[in-house]
Amino acid sequence: MPIELIRAGIVRIHAGRLLPINFISAARHNPQFGPELEAKFFECFADKAKLAGSTIVLVDVSGSMGGKLSGRSELTRMDVACSLAMIGSEMFDHLRVFTFSNSLIEVPVRKGLGLRDAITGSQAQHPTELGKAVKELPPCDRLIVITDEQSHDSVPDRKGYMVNVASNKNGIGYGTWVHIDGWSDKVLDYIARYEAAEQG
Repeated sequence: MPIELIRAGIVRIHAGRLLPINFISAARHNPQFGPELEAKFFECFADKAKLAGSTIVLVDVSGSMGGKLSGRSELTRMDVACSLAMIGSEMFDHLRVFTFSNSLIEVPVRKGLGLRDAITGSQAQHPTELGKAVKELPPCDRLIVITDEQSHDSVPDRKGYMVNVASNKNGIGYGTWVHIDGWSDKVLDYIARYEAAEQG
């Protein structure tokens, strides 16, 4: 099939029918259509109001995040984490993105697939020290940790959200954390509704 015909077909896709993680999968298999796929991703959030306040998204990039979501899926926990961070870049007014393994690294807040590349290329995969990363983070209004919750150190209490993308594993983020087992492309919408309810 001619490439231009495929590009035209992508333009006609109704973006609302696709999950953000679908864009990562499609771009992996068809990198030549990255710009068109990325444009469709942005369409999903074109009319959404941004959440106010300073937000940090902390992404686990340790080796275990390369695990598959299931035995029948080609998608990984890292794919999920990147897709949620990409959504965050469209949803939050003032966003900073950090990754952790045994170091805490701030990555440039890029848009779309560029943010995925910044996250996955930010540091080597080492043992997971989530507690250390949380302690080193700067203050913020909203902290969202995306992890499979396999940590080599203890995690301190802090007001924030712990999103476990591998819910078959034992959780570590309880106490003052708002703990979210499993994942969905709507998890950040849930956080927005949770905060609205908290504010009355």
